[in-house]
Amino acid sequence: MATTLEQIEQYGRQQGWWYDDAHQPYSDALRELGLAEKDEAFIFFSHAEDGPTFYGGRGEMYHWGWFMLYSSDLKLGMMRVREMGIPEEYIPLDGFVGDGGCLYNRRTGQVLYIEAGETLQQYLAGQLQPQWDTFADYLGWYFQLD
Repeated sequence: MATTLEQIEQYGRQQGWWYDDAHQPYSDALRELGLAEKDEAFIFFSHAEDGPTFYGGRGEMYHWGWFMLYSSDLKLGMMRVREMGIPEEYIPLDGFVGDGGCLYNRRTGQVLYIEAGETLQQYLAGQLQPQWDTFADYLGWYFQLD
C-alpha cells in the first residue's frame, strides 16, 4: 500500500514535529537544492523539524534544510556520491553509514538505496532501479508506517 504525504503529515503531528507554516529559511535552502515547492521532499522538509536529523526505525535521516544552513555534511555527501559516479540529480538522505545509504532523485521524486560495491555496480550498469517510487513511500518505510 502506498503512503501519502497526508499520512506523513498526520504522523509528524502526532510526533510533535510537523508545523502548519513552512519555515522560510528551510524553504529557501530547499530551492537552492533544486527542489520545486510541489515536491513531496520540499513539503516535508519545509514543514517538519525534529532537529538536524530524524530518527526512525531505519536509522538517521538528514533534515536537508537544517544541513544546508548549518553544516557542510550534506554538500560533502553530495560530492562523495558524485565521485562514486551517481548523477547530480541524487541527493543523499543520510550519511552513508557503513558505505550504504538512501538517495533522493530530485527530478523523479524516487528514492534509491545503494551500497558501495555490488549494488553500486548494478546501478551504474542500469540494472538497479529505485526501491521507492515516491518520497512519501520512502518516508512510510523509514518511519515504519507501512
